[in-house]
Amino acid sequence: MLLLVGRTGVGKSSTVNSLMGEKIAKVGDDEATTVEVKAYDRKINDVNFTVFDTPGLCDDFE
Repeated sequence: MLLLVGRTGVGKSSTVNSLMGEKIAKVGDDEATTVEVKAYDRKINDVNFTVFDTPGLCDDFE
């Protein structure tokens, strides 16, 4: 399992797409698109894994 966390707009969903080898997580150019934790399951080379994409964290901190 892999949990992706970080501020809004840093590329968490794009990283999901890179890890999975296809565009399965919605990404946006100007605004946040991930509003809840979403799990993506995949089997590659007989290895099962799950990547969790999360909304932006601590975005209200300066």
